[in-house]
Parts: sequence; structure tokens; C-alpha cells
Amino acid sequence: MDIIPTLFLCLAALLALVMNIYFLVVFIRRKRLRTPTTLPISMVLVHLACIDLIATFLWTIFAAISAINSAWVISDEDSSLYKPLCDTQVYVMSFCNVITAHTLMALMFERFLWIFKPSKRQEIVFDLVVVVFLVALYVFDGGISSFVLWGFGTAIYFPEQYQCSVDYELSVSHFQFTLAMHYWIPIVVIIALYVAILIRVRILMTRRGPGGVIVLEENLKAVGDSYSDKLKEIYMKFQGAGAKSVKPKVKEVKPKSNDGFVSDDDDYNSSDDEKSKKDPANVMSRDYDEKPEKKRERKMYFLSRQDMRETHMYALISAVYFSLWTPYMVRSILYTYYFYDISISSEVVATVAILTHFSTSIKVPIYLMSDRLRKAMRKTLCCREEIKKNNKFDAPHQDENIKREETTEL
Repeated sequence: MDIIPTLFLCLAALLALVMNIYFLVVFIRRKRLRTPTTLPISMVLVHLACIDLIATFLWTIFAAISAINSAWVISDEDSSLYKPLCDTQVYVMSFCNVITAHTLMALMFERFLWIFKPSKRQEIVFDLVVVVFLVALYVFDGGISSFVLWGFGTAIYFPEQYQCSVDYELSVSHFQFTLAMHYWIPIVVIIALYVAILIRVRILMTRRGPGGVIVLEENLKAVGDSYSDKLKEIYMKFQGAGAKSVKPKVKEVKPKSNDGFVSDDDDYNSSDDEKSKKDPANVMSRDYDEKPEKKRERKMYFLSRQDMRETHMYALISAVYFSLWTPYMVRSILYTYYFYDISISSEVVATVAILTHFSTSIKVPIYLMSDRLRKAMRKTLCCREEIKKNNKFDAPHQDENIKREETTEL
């Protein structure tokens, strides 16, 4: 057993499992991640967490077992399961990493669309479109990753990497295709979009709107933004307000900072403790039940710090992800084109291979850059402390109840 590689591979698997399962729990527990505004992006982040879990179970754990045994999971090459498991690990490694790269590219495009044309982004980025996009992404990336299953490339076990991989020396065209789809195209597109966003924001900061705020777009064709529509919306909002326990409030104007950024959207600062059950006061008077609000487009779109934080967050995730894969790609290039000219030690090969396994655990910690995700993760993590505090406040009443029960028994 190789102790150091085994420890690092087990650490990578443990971190990936803890981080991604924790994020799935956060998504389930926190309502603010499932509002109509936040659900589409949350679905994409959940998709990334599921992909990382698949990679952990069928790629990293297999490599950890190989490091423990100092051989492939099935050491007998004549076994009927040897080649199918080897091909499965190669397929999962290729599929999970290609789809992750393409998803990061799509997230940066969503930020690009929000900065350049937020009204168009509001029209096309909703839950149904995201589901269709993810299904198409799974079909496309699943297809281009399955070439090794069809014989386009030979999968063999590399003892220095503790995993099965494609022998690119025997299939240079396969390596060029993989390098372009997984590495070069996503990197070029993400950098181009990020630079365009920074230039756009820089220009907008010199062209501020009324009140000194940074205006992204003024949608003159906004549906439902006329004076009569707003007046009707306010009327429906305050209809039957006297019979409700929670009184409606007039929408306040969002404050802005000195540099022109407005405060974050209300959906990001909404409470997770919204009651799903009907209020007794509303049940008594059914005539005053609120009707579902008609979807109304915004006429003015402003830039908030939350928008820029999420843009930088996606850029940082992409930078760290591709940085972990860069040494492995460089090694693959040298192995494919300069196999007889350059000799790479087994320790270096093992190091660059192990680094790629940590790419499944780096996303969730970087999510802390987002105020929305940071608050959701903090509330989920501190839920036990809140329960303890509530128990402390209820302690006197519990003592009284205990005394009453003892008195009744006596």
C-alpha cells in the first residue's frame, strides 16, 4: 500500500462527499434557494453537486482502492469484470469533468446575459428552460464521453496514476478532441465572457442613471409596468388587509451605496421561515385570499454587489477547477507527443493525477462568496444552536409542565 497517495485520495473523496452532500441538504432545507428567482441557478448548482458525487463514487473511490491494493480494483486482467470496470471509470472521469466544464461556461454566460441584457435573461432563464438545458447537456456530453466505449481510444490501467485512463499515445485524435472540448474551448469562452463583463461594468460606472445608481437596462417595452398595472397590483395587495394577521407593506425604495450599487434583491434577503400553512385569520374569510400575482417585467434593471460577487465566484471556481487540471493536461501532452524524449517520474505523475480528484470538492467552499448561499449554509449549519436557544426559552414552561404532571400523578 502506498500510504501518502492513499491518504490524499481518501481525503479528496471524504471532502467531496461531505461538501456536496451538505450542499444538497442546504438546498432541501432552505426555501430561499427555491424561490422563482433563485430556483433556476440553484438547480444548476445542485446538478454540479450530483455530478461531483458521481465522480467521487465511481472515480475517486476506485482510485483510492487501487492505491490501497497497489493494483487495480480487480487485479486479475483475465477477469470478465476487469475491462468493463476500467472502461466505466474512464467514462465517468471524462463525462463528469466535461459536463462540469460546460456547466461553468453556461453559468458565466448567464452572468454575461444578466449584465448585458437582463430583460432577456429574465425571459429565458427559468426552471423549465434550465431542465431542458440540463437534459440536453447530459445527452451531448454523455455522447462525446462514450467514444472510449465504442473503441475510439484504448483504456488501460496506469499504476502511477492509480486509475484507468485512455492511452492517448495510441489515439492522438481522441486526445485532441478531449483537450479541445474539456479544456481549451471552456477556458477561452469563460475568460472572454468574464473580461466582457468587467469592461461592461466599468463603462456603466461612468454612465450612472438618476440618483447615481448603476443602470443595467431600461426596458421600455416592459409588460405590466404601466401606472394602471401598478395601481391594480397595490389594490390587490391591500385587499382585505384588515382580516390578515400579517399586514402588507408598501415596497420600499432600495438604498444604494456611494459607488452606485443597489442593495441585493428581495429574493436573496427573504426569510426561510415563511409559513406554508394558511393563517387562521385568512381561513375565516376566504374572500380575502390572495390571488397569484401576474408576472410583471421590470422596467429598470440595476446592478447590485450580489451580481458582481456571483460573477467573481463563478470566475474563481473556474480558475481553481482548471488550475487543478492543468498539470494533468500538460503531462498528457508530453506523454502523447514527446513520449520517447521526456521522462517523468512516477511521483510527479501521481501528484498531478491526485490533484484532479480535488476538483470535486472545491466548489462548495467558494459558494461562500455569495451572500445568498452563505446565509443559507450558515442557517442550515446553525439550526441545532437555534433549537437549543428555543429550548432554553421554553425551559421555564417545561418545568411548570413537569411539576403539573408530578402533581397530577400524586
